This record gives sequence, structure tokens and C-alpha cells, in this order.
Amino acid sequence: MPFFSATAKNNHDLAHGLAQFTGLTQIKTLFYSFTGVLIQDDTVTTDVTASQHQLTVLSLTTTALFPVGIDHRLWGVILCDTTNVSAQQLRFARTYLIDTLRQVFVEHANDTIQVWAALDSTQLNQISHFYQLLVHANVATTTKTSLVPLNTPLINDDAYRSMNQALHFIHDHIHQSLSLDEVAKVAYLSPSYLSRLFKRYLQTNFVSYVNTPKITLAQKQLATTLIPIHQIATQLGFSQTSYFTKVFKQTLGITPSQFRQQNRISQINQLVSQNTWAAKSSHMAINHPTDHWVYTVSGRFTSTPTD
Repeated sequence: MPFFSATAKNNHDLAHGLAQFTGLTQIKTLFYSFTGVLIQDDTVTTDVTASQHQLTVLSLTTTALFPVGIDHRLWGVILCDTTNVSAQQLRFARTYLIDTLRQVFVEHANDTIQVWAALDSTQLNQISHFYQLLVHANVATTTKTSLVPLNTPLINDDAYRSMNQALHFIHDHIHQSLSLDEVAKVAYLSPSYLSRLFKRYLQTNFVSYVNTPKITLAQKQLATTLIPIHQIATQLGFSQTSYFTKVFKQTLGITPSQFRQQNRISQINQLVSQNTWAAKSSHMAINHPTDHWVYTVSGRFTSTPTD
């Protein structure tokens, strides 16, 4: 149940304030509350279905999302088109938006209106990926007889059994290339019907459901081994390294090479058996014949030549 519902006047005033903000900054902006109200282009849409439809047809390439809270509880989001917008402009935007909201909701004390720092596209992808990991973690901890979440009502017992067959097959063959047609045959369903079951009952599509655990396994391989990226892709059932890289970047916002560069845990496996550790006040050092490897408090290795 929503804890806060704006009045019609609140919504009208906010629509006018955001329109003024867009006119001043040339930053296309909209507001969406979790009560289903969409405010865009000085227009208020209160029908939930219409609001959600408008969100699905947005044409924003680069965005920043400002979470909005009232009384320290998340209420909605302000979405800004950040094409050609600098970090300084974003900071100004946040200040302006806070002032606008406080003017609109004068009945609330100033310290109850919050506009948090903007989340960029990469951070939003990471949150989405984290959610997908939770979904798969919940699936992985259910019993062998049921991979479908227990609180998910299926159309009938046959659909329930078929979905479990499909999910078991995916998890048992996660290192292989998996197609919707192949899994549908195992579950004795048509591909289109299986696709609808995924979207309706697992809130994701077939490809995303399959790729999420693959990318999770890839992260482990990239961080803890020196296996070439193309070989990791092959081991996880990707026929093309370029497609693996595309999926990885869509999921995490960075390429496999960048992820490996940022997570050089594999250095530990190679060096710990032949080097000694020396603890220091803010870092640990590993002695090496030609290089001095330093593991800083940031959790990354750096290498500096010894004299």
C-alpha cells in the first residue's frame, strides 16, 4: 500500500516545475511515482497502465536516475536524459530538483524531501544484475523437485511439471549452448508457450534467464583464473566470443577484459605459493625477484619495479 499519495495540485505543480527545469537546462526530464503516476512534458498521467506503456516507448539513450524519497522512504524516481550533460550539470540538476520538490510539497518539512545522487546506466544495470542473481539464488536453493518459485501459481499441474523440467535441464546444462527450441522439446511444450511461461511466472525472458548464471560463472573464471576470454566463452556455451562480450557488457556495463583488469584475484593464485607476505600499516606486499607486487586496501594489485 503506498505510504504517500500526491494531490492533483501537487502533480500539476510538479509537472510545471519540471517543465521549467527542462526549459532552463535543456535536459529532458520525467518523474514516475511508485503509485503509478507519470509526469512528462508538463503532462500528468494517473492511469497506471497508460503510464507504464509510456515508459516502455521512451527513446532515451543515456540516462541518469534520481531516486526520490519522502520521510526517508523511496517514493519515486526522476529520470533525466544525460546526452551531452556534464557531471557538474548533473549536480546542479539535483539541487534544482530538490528545491522544486520542496516548493511543491510545502506541507512537508524541508528535511523530509530527499533526492539522492543520480544512478547512471551502469549502476542501474548492476542493480538489475543483482536482482537477477537473487532470482537465480532463490531458484538454486529450492528442492530438486521444484525449481519454480513456490509462491508462483501456474496455470495447471502440467505447466508446473513442464516448467520444472525446463529449468532443471537449463541448470544441468548451463555450460552448453541452450536454445528455446531445444529446452521446449525437453519440456514437451511449444517454444512460444514456454517463452510466455518464462515472462509470466519468472518475470524474465528465456535468454536472460539462461545468460545470467553464465555471466556469473564467467565472472568467477575471469577473476580467479588466467583462462583466455575466448576459451571461457566456449566453456559456457557461447559460439562466438563477440556475442559473449556483448552479453557480458550489457549485464555488467563493462567488457570481460575490463572486469578481469579490475579484479586481478588470479595474481594471488600465482604468487602466494612462491612469495612471502609482509604486512604493513595500510597494505600487504609480496616480494618477487623482478617486481614488487602491492595489494592495496582498495583490493587491487599494482606492480612497481624494484631498484
